[in-house]
Amino acid sequence: MSIFPAPSELKAAVSMLLLFAASLPVLAAPAIYDVEVVIFSNSTSGDNGEQWTRPAGVSIGTGAFRNGEFTELAPSLYRLNGISNALQQSSGYRVLFHRAWRQVASGRDTAAAYPVHSLVTGGDRSVEGSIRLVLGRYLHLDVDLFQMSARGAGGAVYSDDAGSVPVYELKEQRRIRSGELHYFDHPRFGMIAQVTPYAAPEAADTAGPVPEAAAPTVITEPLPAPVDDQLTR
Repeated sequence: MSIFPAPSELKAAVSMLLLFAASLPVLAAPAIYDVEVVIFSNSTSGDNGEQWTRPAGVSIGTGAFRNGEFTELAPSLYRLNGISNALQQSSGYRVLFHRAWRQVASGRDTAAAYPVHSLVTGGDRSVEGSIRLVLGRYLHLDVDLFQMSARGAGGAVYSDDAGSVPVYELKEQRRIRSGELHYFDHPRFGMIAQVTPYAAPEAADTAGPVPEAAAPTVITEPLPAPVDDQLTR
């Protein structure tokens, strides 16, 4: 008597395994993006009625990073150095914050907030708040930033106590497209942002050539091919 199953039984077993495998959910790869922002003050603009004092008892602290949510990128990988340098060299603007990081994008309920906290050495302004990258049907950037003008002499350049006035807030939730430059405007300060899809190098080897960057870049390693993040057109 043979211990091996009959061909018909083996075929039936294989068919059952294939059907079971086909019924398993397909786990999509996480959507990973590089986010870069340049936040700058506008020293030539008037207040235009948008000056106000922060209500007493309201905290605008940014908290801290949670492990694994953001990976800081080295300045050699920044794409917006040309824009940042041009703003810094202009007499009408001052760069308050320039950073780039890599993160997994998620829905609005779980999206982590990247904390912004900048102390401008030798200056009289600073910025703090948060930036969230949200991935739903489309990409969004949720921006909530405060520019603060410090008071006092003797080298005091920043303070977040109740006496630090005026405070200007830039708050916006905007749908964005990856790879494009986006300008968030306010009469007293603004932000330029670029969000670029990231794919692991091994996945990018067969993805074709990388499109030319939309802004001056300072890159020391090959960039992966972008992935279409717009689910509908």
